[in-house]
Amino acid sequence: PDPILPLTNNYGAVTSKINSLMHWEGGGTMTNVGAVWGWRTLSPTAPFTEGRPYGEVTKVLLLMTDGENQMLANDVNGPTKSQYTAYGYLRDGRFKKDWFSEARIALNDKLLDVCKNAKKEDVVIYVVTFGLNDPDTRKIYDNCATEKSYAYHIDTASELSSAFKAIARSVA
Repeated sequence: PDPILPLTNNYGAVTSKINSLMHWEGGGTMTNVGAVWGWRTLSPTAPFTEGRPYGEVTKVLLLMTDGENQMLANDVNGPTKSQYTAYGYLRDGRFKKDWFSEARIALNDKLLDVCKNAKKEDVVIYVVTFGLNDPDTRKIYDNCATEKSYAYHIDTASELSSAFKAIARSVA
């Protein structure tokens, strides 16, 4: 995947990075991985040290996803049991059972842990889901957000624009 751009106020560097991002095929949706790396960029400690100390400024993390947390299968009965992910293959035993349903539960729990721990450091979390209709998954993202009103569940580009404007007003 693409390397992370550390915190910067260089608008050109940010837009250049956004324009260079490549779609990464496979693995599934693991919002907890994005959340933890986003939080790391806000942190004043390694591996990124550009963040100001906690309590000195308001730190805001925006999570955006279009999917339920899950691992994707290549061949459930094959040697790997899944596509390669941040946790390796499903066969590697990093979850209690090598079932996709167990992996989904574990990924949701890991996301909620990241959100809970970031919020303990007073990181403000906004969530935007796009085209996600599963009510149980929406509830997980609602619980991840600092407040339920900070979770936006949208389905259209115009709603996306409105959500980002609302978030910008709230942060400002």
